[in-house]
Order: sequence, then structure tokens, then C-alpha cells
Amino acid sequence: MDDLISLENKKWKIVGIFKAKGDPAESGALVRMEDFREVSARGTYSYIEIKADSPKNIPKLLKYVNMAFGMLHDEFPDAPAIMALPEKQYWRELAKMFKMAILVSKAKAAVLVVCALLFIMNISHSVLMKRTDEIRILSNSGVSRLGIVLCLLFEAVIVSVLAGII
Repeated sequence: MDDLISLENKKWKIVGIFKAKGDPAESGALVRMEDFREVSARGTYSYIEIKADSPKNIPKLLKYVNMAFGMLHDEFPDAPAIMALPEKQYWRELAKMFKMAILVSKAKAAVLVVCALLFIMNISHSVLMKRTDEIRILSNSGVSRLGIVLCLLFEAVIVSVLAGII
């Protein structure tokens, strides 16, 4: 067979085509690991994705893949350990690794919110102290205390939103 396939700017010779007989472990591509690294343009691997043709075949596929990875690790003991996991379990395990980073990010966000609220309160207080004459005039004109407070809160929100946009 003289067919070639082009991948990553290199010509690869096809040496055979295998027909799967329904077993997930029998289908797939066989390639030397060095060639796989070259084709994927990486010095190492981060992950390999394998999809089962049917959910009922996942346990059998995992068993075969983990067995193959175990034999590979037995042959190359210095290589990092490799194992196959179902996708949902993989993402659960990955999420566990990032729990502390997520917690720190949430703490940073909470501190920023508190600082922003203190900043707004500080500005509102200084504005309120400078406007005592205007507040007195509004009060004497018959505007209720609730109306004055709502006007000041509305103004603070508008100023904060505009400042945030800027």
C-alpha cells in the first residue's frame, strides 16, 4: 500500500487499514509514540481523548485502555503514570484541583466589593455634608425625609455607575 496522508506538513505512509469487529479496543489507529508526539507538535502529552461508540461500552473500553497504559508504564517505568477516566469524573477531579484558586478568587471579589461600598459611602458622606443647605431647603419646601434620602441614594447610584463605566 503506497498511500500517504499529510499531517503537520509531513507525509505519513499508511501501512494498513484495520477493520473493527465491534469491540472498541480493536478499532483505532496504531502509531509509535514518538510519531504521535511529532504529529501533535508537542514534546509531551497533556491528554488523549477516546470516545466510545456507545455508553454501554465505556467500562470495557476503560478496562482495555487502562490495561494498555499499565503495560506501557511497565515497559517505560520513568514515564509519568497514565490512566483513563470517564469525562465527568475527569472534570470532577480537575475541579478539585482548582478549589483553592476559586476560593481565593471569591475572597478577592468580596474584598473588592467591600472596598467599592466603602468608597461609595465615603463619597456619599462627603457629598451629604456639603449639601446640608440644599437638604434644609428641600425639607422646608415640604419634601419628606424619605424623598430626600431616595434622591440622594439615586444620585449616588448614578454617579457610581458613571464612574464605573469611565
